[in-house]
Formats: sequence, structure tokens, C-alpha cells
Amino acid sequence: MQHLKEKLKGVITALAGEYLSREADSSSLITVTGCKVPDNMRSATILISVLPENRAGAALAFAQHKLPKFRAYVASHARLKYVPFFHFAIDRGEQNRQALDNITRSKNFESRNKDDIISNNQHDTETDF
Repeated sequence: MQHLKEKLKGVITALAGEYLSREADSSSLITVTGCKVPDNMRSATILISVLPENRAGAALAFAQHKLPKFRAYVASHARLKYVPFFHFAIDRGEQNRQALDNITRSKNFESRNKDDIISNNQHDTETDF
């Protein structure tokens, strides 16, 4: 059963990415980052990330508005016994990962600058003699 659930997640993620890239306008970039499917496989939550982030609300409203047409799209493009009911949600995990990446980059940049200053100071003191 777990294998079917993982396969369903993959199919839904791929179809959602295709559908949203085709239907969305160019004011924002909507990326499907994942899919959550419960054990009964009767519903699915599609996780999306949006750039720029200030357009996330509008992108989520757009995706929710297109749910009936997306469900019909899945029914016509996938061989499923039951087409699940879909929900879209902003992927907060992806936002948190990006924030951690930014923090890590800034810390690495700061530490490299400190190391450069220390090594330059050591080099300067060695050449004074």
C-alpha cells in the first residue's frame, strides 16, 4: 500500500507542476514542492512555493480557484480508480529551509571576512620584522 501511496504522490506532483506552469500568469513563479496524501488516498494536499514571496497569497487563491479544472485535468491525464480531492497550501518547510540557507550563507561570509582579516594581520606582522 505504501508503494501505491508514493506513486500517487509522484503522479499528483508532476501533474500539478505541469498544470500550474501552463495556467499561471507570469507575475509570479509557482513551484510544486511536494504532496501529502493520507492513508486512505482520497485527498491530497499539494505544497507550493511562490516567488516573489509577497505574491504567495494571490498565487494560493489562484490555485484554489482552479481546483475543479485541475481535478478534471488529473482525471483525464492519470489512470486512477478514484481521483482524490485536492487542496493547495504554501510550503512553509521550503520557506524555512530558504531562511536557514540565507542565515548560513551570511554566517559563512562573516567568518570568511574575519579569517581574511586575521590572516592579513598575521601576514603584516610577520613582514614587519
